[in-house]
Formats: sequence, C-alpha cells, structure tokens
Amino acid sequence: MNKRRRRIIMLCVIIFAGAVSLVCERSAVEIYDPQLNIYSVLHSDHASQSVIVDRTYRMDEPAGPVIDDALVILSSWSSVDTLTFDQGSDAYWTYNLILQPLTEYSLMVWRDGFDTLYARTTLPGPFTILYPEHFDTVTFSDTVVLTKSDHAAVYAVSFGDEFGMFFEPPDTSDSLMIIPLAEVFSGWSPGNFFCRLWVAACDSNFYRYYDEMNNDPDVTGIDGGVGLFGSLWIESVDMFVSMVDAGKSQSTHTEP
Repeated sequence: MNKRRRRIIMLCVIIFAGAVSLVCERSAVEIYDPQLNIYSVLHSDHASQSVIVDRTYRMDEPAGPVIDDALVILSSWSSVDTLTFDQGSDAYWTYNLILQPLTEYSLMVWRDGFDTLYARTTLPGPFTILYPEHFDTVTFSDTVVLTKSDHAAVYAVSFGDEFGMFFEPPDTSDSLMIIPLAEVFSGWSPGNFFCRLWVAACDSNFYRYYDEMNNDPDVTGIDGGVGLFGSLWIESVDMFVSMVDAGKSQSTHTEP
C-alpha cells in the first residue's frame, strides 16, 4: 500500500512539474516584448548618414521587413535632423550633414508599440597619416605612421567598405600610431599594385560591437533597445605597393 501511494505521489509531482514548465515556457513567450533594433555608424568622410530600424523577434516568430514608419532624430549641440526613409536602401537618411570631431551625437527612435530608443556616440578626433604620403611606393616591410586620434578606442584598416582589421593604440605617451604593413597585407600574393588605404579611428561602441562581438546595449551606446550606434573618423592615402616574393629573392641571392 505504501509503495502504491509513493508511486501515485511521484506521478502527481512529475505531472505537476511538467505542467508548471509548460506554463512557464508559454508565459516567457507571451510576456516577451519586442524591442527596437537599430544599426547606424557615422562616417566622418560621408555627407550623408543612415540608420536602419528593425525590431527583435520571439524565437518562434518569423522575421519581417524593416520598420519604415518610425520617427528618427539625429542631433548634436549644433544640429537637429529628422531622418527620412528611403525604400531603395531600407534605411533612414540625413543629407548634407558635416560631422564635427569630438562631438557627441544623439539618436532618438520612436515607433508606436515600442519603448523609445535613445543612443549616443562621440565622434573620435581627427588624425594625420604621416607615412606613406599620397602616391608613395611602399614595401612589405614598411609601416603606416599616423598621429593619434583623441577619443579613439581602436584603429581599423581597410581596402574597401569593410573595416575588418583592428590595431589597438599602445599604452604609452607616444603621440604616434604605428601599423605594420606586413600585417595589413598578410595573405596577399606577391606583386606590384596601386591601392587606397583607409584608416579609421573607431569609437568604443563600434569596437565593442565588432571586435569583442558584444551586443550588450550598455556598451554599444543604446538605451531602450538593441543594436549599434557608433562613429568613425576616417582618413585615406593612395599608394603604390611593391611586394617581392621573399622566398624567391633568397633563393637567387649569391655572395659577392
């Protein structure tokens, strides 16, 4: 009799636990409130700036199109711009905006049914690429030398639209930033070519979002939503690159 009672009690506990788990799972889905999800990176070398506005989704909810009816305002101490939505790019745009270095920019995104999203970034200060100068010829063993940018968390280097290689400034009082071209051209085939090198001083929001893969809104400049609001100060230089096959050079070297 006691064994039978214990079995009945255990069966009830299992059924009850399963029911509670099911209720909790349903409650978690039902009480989840989607948030606004934005993406915007201010570029100092662009006259137009864009903001993509989307939303988060439940695990079992299919993603939909971006939000095209939000109120998006980009402002600083000297300007206030209400952005307009462009169907072709699925983004909100402001035009003819000259960004000011070391200036804090604020973003406000409002859309009915969501918490209002606020974001902020401080544009890093300007810097100068000292070497190479325009149309210099560089080799694999050369370095890019530039002055430091105020408020830059990291520097990024690119030959196209994506800034994918990061270089952290040294923890010294040195006023110069040194970037080895051997690292920049790592994996490239030997040869001679002409290219444009972009260097970006990145704010901490951009750096944490990409290099640390940290999408925590607390460290990517956003309150009341998720995503990224960052900024870059960008300089570029056109140069000729002469990359010699080191192995081939060594194999043909002879003593005088």
